[in-house]
Amino acid sequence: MVLQSSKDSEDEKMCGFCKKKIDENYVSTESEVYHVKCFYCSFCKESLAGKAFVQKEDSFQCETCYKKINTKTCAHCKEIITGQYLTALGKDWHMDHFVCVVCSKPNTSTYRTYKDEPYCDTCYLKKIISKCATCNTMISMNEKMIEVGDKKLHEKCFVCGFDQKPIDSKQSIKMKDGKVYCEEHYTKHIATRCAVCKEVIQGFSLTTADKSFHEKCFNCQKCGKPLKDAQSSFYNDMILCNEDILSMKEEKKRKEEEEKKLLEEQKRKEEEEKKLLEEQKREEEEAWKLLEELKLKEEEAKKLLEEQKLKEEEAKKLLEEQKLKEEEEKKTS
Repeated sequence: MVLQSSKDSEDEKMCGFCKKKIDENYVSTESEVYHVKCFYCSFCKESLAGKAFVQKEDSFQCETCYKKINTKTCAHCKEIITGQYLTALGKDWHMDHFVCVVCSKPNTSTYRTYKDEPYCDTCYLKKIISKCATCNTMISMNEKMIEVGDKKLHEKCFVCGFDQKPIDSKQSIKMKDGKVYCEEHYTKHIATRCAVCKEVIQGFSLTTADKSFHEKCFNCQKCGKPLKDAQSSFYNDMILCNEDILSMKEEKKRKEEEEKKLLEEQKRKEEEEKKLLEEQKREEEEAWKLLEELKLKEEEAKKLLEEQKLKEEEAKKLLEEQKLKEEEEKKTS
């Protein structure tokens, strides 16, 4: 590479990168010339003017990028590999660096993997294999293990916590209270829903009085004021700001006092009506008593009349007998 000036040459030169005429300093390689600004590393974009470079087809790489791209790095020590190496788990390793991540024992042709790390059989059995969180039996090294959060399960035990049906390992899952659910049943039956809009809450939520809310729904249900940073509580099964709760309590108290007053007034009227009815009943009883006395007097008067009539009839009979006697005496004389 040579850095030259276009003034040193009478020939018209064209940049091998941008294909435009060169009217200033340029860089010359074995086959092309370039504007200084067009001659840079295709990876780090640093200028290559005055620096060592490697040409790869139609692009250039600085020495540092070339080594990074075209050399292999050991996944264990992070150093460049210059001799023999092996490839495992999609990574390159020095021959003596492909070891168990727990005991550092070199791995032979048989090894176990967990979270893209190599384990020897012994450490895998001690550190990784454990009891299935569902059936509580050991998961053997030959059985497929599924991890959900911090729980490990047999593949056969990977079932929906709602209907106990198997879940495909590729299927989207949800967890709640330590149980696994398929996404369909989780959404329909388990997922937390907003107490206002009743939709499933995804991500951030606000909770109060054992009820959850979308942040956008967490507003006073009377005045509409956002409640995220305000004091609030549930009242009459509604989420309200404290001001509206106080207002509603005062209104409730006023209505209760009015209702109490109306009840007292109603009770007073009922007592008055009761008193009037009792007075009316007493008057009716007195009237009936007077009627009974009048009837009794009428019966007594009737009896006296009958007795008087009887006496008159007896007196009349005596008179007739006396008259008859006088007539008989008159005949005999």
